[in-house]
Amino acid sequence: MSRPVLPFDILEIVVDAAYPNKRTLKSLALVCLTLQKRATRHIFATIRFPHQNGLVGTTPLTRCETFLQLSSKNPLILPSVRRLEIMAFPARCEPLFLRIFQLVLYVNELQLGGTDAGCVDFDTISDALATAIYTIIPRLKSLTLHSTRGFPAWPTISSSHLESLLLIGSILSLPGPSISPNDKLSSLRTLVIYDSNRSWGGGKGGEELSKFVDLSGLRNFTLRRAHPHDEIYEYLRHFAKTLSFLRLCGREYALFSHGVVHGPIASWPKRTECPALRQLQLSGPFKDTASYVPWITSVVSGLIAPELKSIVLRFEVSGGTLASKFTLTDKMRHGDVWHSLGRTFSDPGFQNVNLDVRFVNPRGSGKGSFGHLGTFIRSMAVWSSMEKEGRLKIQC
Repeated sequence: MSRPVLPFDILEIVVDAAYPNKRTLKSLALVCLTLQKRATRHIFATIRFPHQNGLVGTTPLTRCETFLQLSSKNPLILPSVRRLEIMAFPARCEPLFLRIFQLVLYVNELQLGGTDAGCVDFDTISDALATAIYTIIPRLKSLTLHSTRGFPAWPTISSSHLESLLLIGSILSLPGPSISPNDKLSSLRTLVIYDSNRSWGGGKGGEELSKFVDLSGLRNFTLRRAHPHDEIYEYLRHFAKTLSFLRLCGREYALFSHGVVHGPIASWPKRTECPALRQLQLSGPFKDTASYVPWITSVVSGLIAPELKSIVLRFEVSGGTLASKFTLTDKMRHGDVWHSLGRTFSDPGFQNVNLDVRFVNPRGSGKGSFGHLGTFIRSMAVWSSMEKEGRLKIQC
């Protein structure tokens, strides 16, 4: 009796279901050639070269050498690489990285820099390596610049076909004011900016961004750690009409001048039209409720978004707020602003909007220990009524 044989498409579905568990994928790759080909596509889809301290016992040099050796022995590896993450460019590794950029012809996502690597300065890497990096930019759909300095916004970014751009604490080399509108990046759909003060300086985010990007087709926009005087908030009006997803962080950004902290949270423009907006996410520190919650009120009150279906409010809880219950002083300090926010969402204009209030610890600890915050909110009639209506969800 012959053994039953599964069709190839079923086997491929089985392998795809194992992603991203690389241990399982490696086991499947040993079964037969058919599964090996499919599993290899997932195992090597993302290649990450960490900083020297990123992985114990692993250096960028050994990582590069190992990857080049494996790819020379297995012709399935290089066509499988779709995302490349390079945390740093040590001088001794530059020839190897140059070779890698010349070989990975099918990469469509690239991340340069990372949290464990310090700053990647494009003024210090070799011209040959910089040219190799710039050469693959036109093939990319997504580019992440994390703690980088000197990356040319024009013509490298502006002449590409990027659909997603993430700028995390990076300083770009910006073009002059004479760039033609036809030379700007027009394919961008997702834009994420962290730490606009570091990227632009002087509160010129919107103006500098518009020098090399045509924002008229943007669909998703995320802004975190904004400079309190950054006019990118005001500039948001120019591209808000096409947004379907908007995420803002109202974290207080301390500016020091002669030892005095200036300016709380960046102001929000009134009457911002967002006709296509369906989801809004706002996040900030719970301890600064007195300034953060009024900022939420100003944002949602200023939006004209008839298609809005979901609002997520994310509160970062840490320090003394981890206590098991509020003191009377805590309730007095937070009570008025939360009651005011509840009245805002009780407005008839928000009757078809679902609210998701989340209390999280940004460091990952203390999960599930914020039940007292949910109890505190539910004790207010304006919030408890929304929960009974089924349009409020509280996660602690």
